[in-house]
Amino acid sequence: MKKLISKGKVLTLLLGVGFALNVSSAENSNVLIQGEAAQDGDTKPRTLEGYVHQEDAFFKYLKEHHPMFKYEKEGRIVGKYAISDREEEYVEFSNGPTFAQQNNLAHTSVTYRLGMESFLDFPNKFVGPKKCGECHPAQYKAWERSRHAKTVRFPDEFEEVGNDLKKPMYNSQSTILPDGIYPDDVYAVIGTPRTKYGFIDRWLVRGTYHVEDGNLSNMTGKIVAGGNQFSRLWSEFLTPEMTKKIAEFSPGFPTTMEQFGGNGSQVWGTNSYAAQYRKNMLFQPASSYCETCHSFKFDFKSKEEFYKALGNTQELRKHTISKGISCEEC
Repeated sequence: MKKLISKGKVLTLLLGVGFALNVSSAENSNVLIQGEAAQDGDTKPRTLEGYVHQEDAFFKYLKEHHPMFKYEKEGRIVGKYAISDREEEYVEFSNGPTFAQQNNLAHTSVTYRLGMESFLDFPNKFVGPKKCGECHPAQYKAWERSRHAKTVRFPDEFEEVGNDLKKPMYNSQSTILPDGIYPDDVYAVIGTPRTKYGFIDRWLVRGTYHVEDGNLSNMTGKIVAGGNQFSRLWSEFLTPEMTKKIAEFSPGFPTTMEQFGGNGSQVWGTNSYAAQYRKNMLFQPASSYCETCHSFKFDFKSKEEFYKALGNTQELRKHTISKGISCEEC
């Protein structure tokens, strides 16, 4: 009888606690009931195929709006572009199909990282690094002082050049942004003075090109493959004078830009990355490459808001809650 009474009291107590929790959670929206996240209608398992096809609509938009395709129609492209999407990056690289075949799997991703979330997820629920810092102040301050916090920046955050991204650096003619590309043409710049700089354009596509005899802002000139990435090594150390010294004890070492071939460019200190100068380049949206490590986040509530902002640097930056310097999200 005592055991039955004890069980009854325990049951009553549990019911009372549950009722109290429900009441308190109704009064305070910040109280999270266990299992609520799992019951969220927006939370769905994501398969590899789901990752790959998530960017289909984004690609469709880019093919209709990105200047690459306008320049192509008008015969104003030097070099050929190759489409690089999640199918290539996530599935085809690193012998993924071979591994899948050997292990009786439909597909495999043999890659370094697949993000839990993408900037193509709407609405995005990440609160941003400053909110993280409210509960993790020591970690936030350590991160804020690190190079990780400066890897992805907007054009008005480059104190090393007084925010002038067209200022020649290290006694060379090379600038952070390549020829024909200006601050209003880019969403952000990736890189630090320690190594190199590249850019993501205002349609969130990796900058594998520059513009010759014009600029991207008003769609003039020609899009040219390569000549797209600033290199500190080439600007400050591997100078024309240094290459001649190297060639003295290593005959055949390149001493002119032409001799560097596909890695070179029209400006000493700028090289071609994800491209071969005047030959080929990748057309690679940030959804398939950049965000793998730099998973920037926006606060757009819907895809309609997102697509409306594409191509508008101010709108994209205004809605950015995380610049994708991934350590802040760990």
